[in-house]
Amino acid sequence: MDWARMDQEEEGLILMCDGTPKCKDTNTAILERLEKIVDSLQENSIKMGQLLAVHNEKLDKQDRIDAVLFEKDEQKKFYL
Repeated sequence: MDWARMDQEEEGLILMCDGTPKCKDTNTAILERLEKIVDSLQENSIKMGQLLAVHNEKLDKQDRIDAVLFEKDEQKKFYL
């Protein structure tokens, strides 16, 4: 590849395209792949949010059921 070293930072080596067609094609391919990855991450994030919302609803419902059962159990103990 026709890449030139530009600088090195904490995150890693930063590369700069030297303007050749091969370099530009590679750069375009990398950007397209990154866009697909970002789209996939966004979709997964939305799905995970939906899954967690459903899970939280189930937990809340179970907490309400447990509270009712606990109250009935306490009333039963009181009357015995």
